[in-house]
Amino acid sequence: MKKLILLTALISTNAFAQFQPSFYIGAGYGASHDIKSTSDSGASISQSVSEKTKRGHVGVRVNPFLGFEGQYVKYGVPKGNPADISSMSVAGTLGYSFDSGLRPYVIGGVGISVADFKAKSVESEARRSLHYGFGIEYTPPMLKQLTIRLSSEKDRIYFDDVDNKRTSLGSTYLGVSYNLY
Repeated sequence: MKKLILLTALISTNAFAQFQPSFYIGAGYGASHDIKSTSDSGASISQSVSEKTKRGHVGVRVNPFLGFEGQYVKYGVPKGNPADISSMSVAGTLGYSFDSGLRPYVIGGVGISVADFKAKSVESEARRSLHYGFGIEYTPPMLKQLTIRLSSEKDRIYFDDVDNKRTSLGSTYLGVSYNLY
């Protein structure tokens, strides 16, 4: 019994030594994709967005493979639509860090998207959303506090009370993060 407890303690200590979280904070700027709304019958509507996407993110990288982050994204105002659309999400990132500093990754999570209508007679609407995407990060080996990110990410918003039940918003952006070891 004592050997089992000692072995468990040794394994736990080794596993804890592998856990070295690193926190980061960053921002990004990029091009918005067209907004596409789809109904249950398959009919779809597309709207273009003339503004650039602005985003901020904060997260923790648990190990070289797994991380968690929160994001705020401001997509802008679609042409012909009086709503300013933004999104907040919590997501997990799964990737692989190479010795060269490159880290390809995928991201997936849940969030809330808000359509802020310019007309005072219409209230803002908050809807549940699904956040997903992929990208690549580069952390220079000589400057480990800086990470540069190129990513393409989307938010799929779900509406229950309108004909076009699913709306996808996305952006491709370049971002910079400061790593707070």
